Amino acid sequence: KVGNTIRDSVFNKIQWALKKFFLINKFDTTVSPFKITHKKTGSTFYFYGQDDFQKLKSNDINDIIAVWYEEAAEFKDAEEFDQTNTTFMRQKQKRAAFVRFFWSYNPPRNPYSWINEWADQQRSNSTYLVHESSYLNDELGFVNDQMLDVINRIKENDYDYYRYLYLGEAVGLGTNVYNMNLFQKLKTIPPDDRIIMIDFAIDTGHQVSATTCLALGFTAKRNVILLDT
Repeated sequence: KVGNTIRDSVFNKIQWALKKFFLINKFDTTVSPFKITHKKTGSTFYFYGQDDFQKLKSNDINDIIAVWYEEAAEFKDAEEFDQTNTTFMRQKQKRAAFVRFFWSYNPPRNPYSWINEWADQQRSNSTYLVHESSYLNDELGFVNDQMLDVINRIKENDYDYYRYLYLGEAVGLGTNVYNMNLFQKLKTIPPDDRIIMIDFAIDTGHQVSATTCLALGFTAKRNVILLDT
């Protein structure tokens, strides 16, 4: 979204992809302005920051066939898209049926974030395709073994965080004191992990709030078992 970060973000990312598929030698690049141009056809990537709306609105590119909003969640709301979409539509390439628009982003944790709600609304719009992908869809080997080790460790220790960070799920703000996925119900006390101490904890309610008392067992293997409430 911000113009002064283009060089270290989408501009470099497009070049990285071209190098990955051995195509970089077919393109010329410039940084003032930021452009990546196919040497043979003249097809060009133009890079803009939405923070300078007047400059973006007054651009005179013409022959546009597609627009990509990267990190779309960083925009304030969908109105920022609307303000520039019309400008790009007006500069459509004459042989193109329409200008295609792409939005990519990592979903915020909050399911009620405007971008999450906006994307959900587009699911019922026949002119939109809502696509979701994660590292599980990698078929080209971008995710290496070191990355997988980190991912699997986080998956084991904090499943909600894993779902948010690596599956792109809006899991909520994570404001619970404890991660309930780490608590497992026991039918019996494990025979190889005897209870060595019992303690009680109480949270006294006030007026309409409930009072809670917990009976906790501490085991030889340093586990804590909730015995009763």
